[in-house]
Amino acid sequence: MQCLSLDTRKTPPHLRQDHWAAINRQYFGALDILSMEPDPAESRLRIFTLGDIRASLIDAPAHRVSRGSGKLRDSLDDSFKLLFQLRGASRIQTDRQAVRLVPGGWGLYDPREPYSVHNLDRTSLLVLQIPRGRLRGLEGARLYASVPAGAADGGMPALFGSLLRSLCGQLSDLPDDAGAALSETILGLLNYTLSSDGEMATEHPALPAVLKARVRQYVQRNLDDPDLTLDRIADAMRCSKRYLHHVFQDESQTLDRQIWDARLEHARALLAGPASQRQSIAEICFGSGFRSSAHFCRLFKEKYRVSPSDYRRRCRGA
Repeated sequence: MQCLSLDTRKTPPHLRQDHWAAINRQYFGALDILSMEPDPAESRLRIFTLGDIRASLIDAPAHRVSRGSGKLRDSLDDSFKLLFQLRGASRIQTDRQAVRLVPGGWGLYDPREPYSVHNLDRTSLLVLQIPRGRLRGLEGARLYASVPAGAADGGMPALFGSLLRSLCGQLSDLPDDAGAALSETILGLLNYTLSSDGEMATEHPALPAVLKARVRQYVQRNLDDPDLTLDRIADAMRCSKRYLHHVFQDESQTLDRQIWDARLEHARALLAGPASQRQSIAEICFGSGFRSSAHFCRLFKEKYRVSPSDYRRRCRGA
């Protein structure tokens, strides 16, 4: 299948961010692009046409893509965007919802609404731009997402994710005349997934034990988000904050306290792990959802009876 390939290989490192931002704006609309690295590594974009759908494969270092409410609309806004995570992790944030994508997860959102996509490390993504008229009855401001929960995860969202993964590996080898048929297959399965999956299409109240499990999964996926609050969790779970408190009232700790403890445990694991030894304590602090290094260090010492720096030294010595 014919492919338009763009990259920053020949761009000097100090100009790569601007070059990558210009490529993104040309094909994805009026966006703000911010690199998370002082000297961004190479980025690559490959674009394929599948009937009505534009499919783009992105491989890029950590960066943040955002669109504020003041941006003027253009023709590229006439499409919904669907992100499928191939490698790395990303967080999609809208005014109402947030979701953290890991490999195998996907999210669908309306680019006319303010949003941001934070690619947390080197990331590979499939981006589908789907004409607005080809998806039925979507609530424009809503973020639709499927995040794999392990081997037991199944249903239509998982089946659709499998199709996307298979598509990513075969796009370059497919004949050009297969594009229209692929487009219809993707749209038919996506429409059916959105209309039939209870998590996405309806709002049935969950049993307390089920809701607890869903809340804990949501918290783990969004630990790096400093704006993770009970209000946001209640909105994502489609229940009231009062009901959240009621569900967790039999726990020894409040849900707020459990979130802070989960962030501390996440940070502790990073401090001890060899994969994050090049990260500073401040980077681990902010990557675990804390807004202040001082606050993080105080809570860490209260919980583990040792400072983050001393804990890291002990782990290295061991």
